[in-house]
Amino acid sequence: MIIEDDDVMVVGQPTIGTKMQRVREVVGKQQKEIAIELGVTQQCVSEWERSASIKKSSLNKYAHALGVTPEAIVNFEERAPMSFFTNCEFSGNAATSNGSLFQNNVSPELISLFEKFLSELKKK
Repeated sequence: MIIEDDDVMVVGQPTIGTKMQRVREVVGKQQKEIAIELGVTQQCVSEWERSASIKKSSLNKYAHALGVTPEAIVNFEERAPMSFFTNCEFSGNAATSNGSLFQNNVSPELISLFEKFLSELKKK
């Protein structure tokens, strides 16, 4: 569930804050780094990451500091990388899934984020 108005973004479970935190972890940045880059306190970043809603302008700034789009955060799903990469074999810009060939229409940014996520899982 995603609810948005002109100024605020609310995402169901997991919350927008949880998604922000996970994307930050996958990207490999600390709250302190984000806070310094945005000119806010680390406590402010921590509050965002615990929140169920966030102002769109704050989400945009946070995403920019991570080098991703706000949509990448809002649409981030823990299971998506596993399901996507488990069911596909890649060859150049095409992927094979269940014997059928299809063009890889996933953004390079999202693929990069998924690859970082998978490497984090392998470390655990």
